[in-house]
Amino acid sequence: MAALELHYTQDEFNQLTTEQITALAFLQRVMKYDGDDAARQRNKPLVLAQLVTYHNHTGAAPQIEDFELLDATLDEATLSGKVKIKYTIQRFYGCSDLNTAENDHETWRYQIAQDRKCVVVNAPDFERLSTGDEF
Repeated sequence: MAALELHYTQDEFNQLTTEQITALAFLQRVMKYDGDDAARQRNKPLVLAQLVTYHNHTGAAPQIEDFELLDATLDEATLSGKVKIKYTIQRFYGCSDLNTAENDHETWRYQIAQDRKCVVVNAPDFERLSTGDEF
């Protein structure tokens, strides 16, 4: 299981805990951050890279340019929850000069680590079933 550490600012966390923003809005700011802050600039590319790993087995060159957060829950006592992500996989098959696109989604668990000012997202690794698993 991949554990992505996505950093946030104290101001964003304060807005979450004082209910100025929802868990969904907080996670959108954190997971989709692609700005100049050196500590956080890798947040969005980390999420995109993890999503691509789910589709590397197809033999094509999968690309995911963006994602959308559909829903998020937060247990305020444990600072943990789930987030549902929707995205489009674009593939290019060079030999046949074919482009395809299909929608997919994932649901990931997360935990807010206040001491490190990051959201630790537990993104399951891609599981390839063997032929023995079919029976």
